[in-house]
Amino acid sequence: MIVSYSRRIVNQAGNGHYSPVSAYHGGEDMALILDVAQHKYPFHWLPGKVLWEAMNELDGGTREKRGFE
Repeated sequence: MIVSYSRRIVNQAGNGHYSPVSAYHGGEDMALILDVAQHKYPFHWLPGKVLWEAMNELDGGTREKRGFE
């Protein structure tokens, strides 16, 4: 699964970003993000709530939520 999310919400530099999610841990509600910009950020786990918030932020150009069509 590919997610479109706001880096700003997850305390990273920049804003809009696409990355694949490679795993989900239901017991901990965490998603493993395989960041495609590994030179900036290694693979990392994000809490489900934080990822949801980052996907729900409005894109500045389209004024639509990042993670949904």
